[in-house]
Amino acid sequence: MITIKDIAREVGVSPSTVSRALSDSPLISEKTKQSVKEIAQKLGYERNELARGLVKGSSGAIGLVVADITNPFFSDIAQGVGEVAHRCEYGVMLCNTAGKTNRESSYVRLLRRKRVDGLILTSATMDDPHLGDLAKTRIPFILVSRLCNSVDAPYVVANDRAGARLAVEHLIELGHERIGFIGGPADVQSSRDRDGLLPRGAA
Repeated sequence: MITIKDIAREVGVSPSTVSRALSDSPLISEKTKQSVKEIAQKLGYERNELARGLVKGSSGAIGLVVADITNPFFSDIAQGVGEVAHRCEYGVMLCNTAGKTNRESSYVRLLRRKRVDGLILTSATMDDPHLGDLAKTRIPFILVSRLCNSVDAPYVVANDRAGARLAVEHLIELGHERIGFIGGPADVQSSRDRDGLLPRGAA
C-alpha cells in the first residue's frame, strides 16, 4: 500500500509537505502541489479516509436506517438520500432493520462507533427507547415519516391526515357508505393519522 512517505521520498520533500499539498494547503506552492499530486496518481495512492476523519472530526458519511429496503417507500427515500449525499460529496451507510427496534438500536450504536456525521432514521415506531439516549449525544439525527412522543427531535413527515381525509371524502362523494381501512401497526405514526379520520360506520 502506497503511503505519504513513499510520495515524499519520490518527490524529495517531507511527509508533512505531501500531506499539506494533498489537502491544498495555501502554505504549499502550486508547483509543489502539482508535483505531489502527479506522483500520488502515478503511484496509485489512496487517501486513508479513516485517519483523515479522526484528524478532521468528520467521517464524510451519514447513516441511513430503514425498516424494509424492499418496500418502495423506503427504497425511494434511500435513492433520494443517496443522490443528495453524492452531490455534497458524502457517502451513505445503509442499514435495514426488518422493522425490529432492537436491530435499529444495534445499528445506531454501530453507526455511532463508525463516527458518521449524522443519522437519518426512518424505520421503527413512535417511542423507540434508544432515541432518548441518542438525543443526549452530539451526533445530529432526523426522523423521517415518524414522530417520537418522548424526544423532541427534528422530523420530516407527510401530511397523512390530510391525505386520508381527501381519500375518505372522495369515496363519500361517490356514494360509498361502508369504507374499509387496512393500516399498519398502531404504534406507527402514519397508521394512527390515517385511521383516526375514518367516519362512523367505516369498517
